[in-house]
Amino acid sequence: MINLKVGKNKLDLPNEWSEITIKQYAKIVSILQKYEVTPEQMKEKTKEENEFNAIRANVECFAFLTNSDVATIEKCPSVQIEKCLDYMLKFLNAEESTMETREIKTSFNFKNETYYFPTIDFKETTFGDYIEAAQLNMLMNKKEGLRFAVLPEQMAILCKTKEQENGYDEKRVLKRSKVFQDLPMNIVWDFVFFLTNLNAKLRESLRTFSKEEKESVTDTQQQIGKS
Repeated sequence: MINLKVGKNKLDLPNEWSEITIKQYAKIVSILQKYEVTPEQMKEKTKEENEFNAIRANVECFAFLTNSDVATIEKCPSVQIEKCLDYMLKFLNAEESTMETREIKTSFNFKNETYYFPTIDFKETTFGDYIEAAQLNMLMNKKEGLRFAVLPEQMAILCKTKEQENGYDEKRVLKRSKVFQDLPMNIVWDFVFFLTNLNAKLRESLRTFSKEEKESVTDTQQQIGKS
């Protein structure tokens, strides 16, 4: 945490992803949605509108992360607030720049339990689990917090303990997804990075398969032509 003095108030601002839960980050994303400053929303507005909305969104995000309120923040000297917002934005925007060099992890520890990510080929994932997790992807754009609103449930479905029996268990998923609301974002980013790499490998496998299939068809056609 960074200890800040804003006006007469002493505030603590998170400075590590381990200091923010996925529930809190989903709230941050919902604030960005509210002020229409997600990348998709900003495409439809002017530069001036986006800058004004971004300022309002940043102030509310800062108030939320410091357990303060917007009215208090607005009464503070602008120089102080600008400096505080710079701290916050530098932290919140740092994750994207480290994605390419991030270490791929396959498990995480949380509340004295070890959970394992699905295998690359999904061999240990039942079809029921896969369908339930995929269905959440269709719902995420309708929820406040977008993908981060559904990630706790997706992780509850796909991340297993060693002793866990295979097969979709609704009661277990609901119970675990509530627990996973408190997952720190450093663990969540590990899972997001894992899925990103998984999708890239699946796309590459599909391209390789398609290329081999095309070459096989061409060879067969050439052989038929010679006969």
